[in-house]
Amino acid sequence: MANKCNLCGKFLSTSTDGAKCIKCVMVYHRSCAPGFDARNTSKWMCQLCREKCSATKKSPTTDNTATTDEPFLDANMTTGDVTTPLSLAEEIRLLRVEMASARRQMTSFRHEITQLNLSMANFNKRVDAVEKRVSLVEQQITQNNTHRNESSSLINTIDELKAELNDREQEDLLNDIEIAGLPENQGENVIHLTSLIVKKIGVDINANDIGTSVVGVAW
Repeated sequence: MANKCNLCGKFLSTSTDGAKCIKCVMVYHRSCAPGFDARNTSKWMCQLCREKCSATKKSPTTDNTATTDEPFLDANMTTGDVTTPLSLAEEIRLLRVEMASARRQMTSFRHEITQLNLSMANFNKRVDAVEKRVSLVEQQITQNNTHRNESSSLINTIDELKAELNDREQEDLLNDIEIAGLPENQGENVIHLTSLIVKKIGVDINANDIGTSVVGVAW
């Protein structure tokens, strides 16, 4: 890190052109350090420290801490580091520039807000269209489910009717009697013939007990 001479304030190199006080550890140019001996650098003190030491020796009752707290010149301070305040006109000009920049930013911000509002409006329209499509699909699904339920109900009804017809056919078959091996004569009364045959086997029935009598051909 570059250092500055504590006397003249210019930069210096401590390795080649520097003199360091053994008491306050401030650095100086060798040309700004009276009494500095490059052959014996461990005993050199700056002018301020020598004056303090002399004052301490002359008044031994004086508190030593009072002399060590005196301010020193800052090595980083130069006489040219003085800034002048801006004039009122310059400040007003800078304020106008900042206000113009703020106006441009506000205009850009308003434009972005307008674009965002348009984008949101388009997005809302798309969402409404999607909601309508979803509603139509739900209605179609509901109608399909209704048709499926109706179809299932019709199928169940048909199955029940088939089962009922089958049961009735089975009940009717329980009362059917098949008589085979009799010659068929033209004009004969089948019901009377059936009554005679039943009486021959020992069953007493009359013509009213016979529901239907049909003559068939044996295959």
